[in-house]
Amino acid sequence: MAQNIVAVGLAASFLALAENKDFVKDKIEGLGEVGIKKLSLAERDAWLNAADDSTAILIQGTVCDPETGELTLKSLTKEQIKGIPAPIADELVKKIYKHNGIKTVAEVQAEKEAGQEPTELKNSDPTEA
Repeated sequence: MAQNIVAVGLAASFLALAENKDFVKDKIEGLGEVGIKKLSLAERDAWLNAADDSTAILIQGTVCDPETGELTLKSLTKEQIKGIPAPIADELVKKIYKHNGIKTVAEVQAEKEAGQEPTELKNSDPTEA
């Protein structure tokens, strides 16, 4: 019984520590100041598995209030988010990638051309290719 209580306490502590509070404030031309959060595991998985709505899902899961860190676009539909002008969306995506440590295809290609091997992800299996 004591082990179960300790396990539940540890799980609660872990979740409290892992709460996604990491966000930065940034200025986006046409929007003003916005917050940009780190992707949660669920948001990252949704983004990676999305076919048609990947940019909308990425923006929806990261753009937040610059003061509180609360996600501001969760109540919008993917179609509404797709109405954001492309130049604004492009700037948002660039800043979201930077804050989340995501490299663009162009960055990976530039590293290859410069003779650098792209940094391997910690959880990737080098035998899979």
